[in-house]
Amino acid sequence: MLLEFPCELVSAVLAGRWAASTSPFTPWVRGYAVRLAMAAAATAVVHAFPANAASLTAHPAAFVALAAVGLLTSFTSTLMFTAMGSFYNRVSDPRMGGAYLTLLNTIANMGTILPKLAVFWLIDALSHNGCRCDWGDGGRCNRPACTATAHVPRI
Repeated sequence: MLLEFPCELVSAVLAGRWAASTSPFTPWVRGYAVRLAMAAAATAVVHAFPANAASLTAHPAAFVALAAVGLLTSFTSTLMFTAMGSFYNRVSDPRMGGAYLTLLNTIANMGTILPKLAVFWLIDALSHNGCRCDWGDGGRCNRPACTATAHVPRI
């Protein structure tokens, strides 16, 4: 999105100043609360999004709402990332240089990435992709309707 990059720059500057003036953990906690609210708002916007919205001119309010939620989510993500970097800078030993900062950031990134693998595996294990047909005369499938349905596997 065209507005996302300037927003990320502004949020990084604001988060850096905010974290330098107070505890570096405060912007992260506030950003986390806003990010949780944005996750709920994104779910509501996607649920209310019109099914026939093919272009921006047809349903501008839906697209603006989706862009606003995405922009605020990006803002809070950058805020939290910058606050974490400021926190790592405060707790790291200056005698070690950037090695300790790199180690802390790597561990944080692994904590963000690794759970996604389990979530994607669970999505694959708990969902079923299948097609159903409306059988007409002559034994042919008139209207195939392929759907993805969630099911809980037998344990």
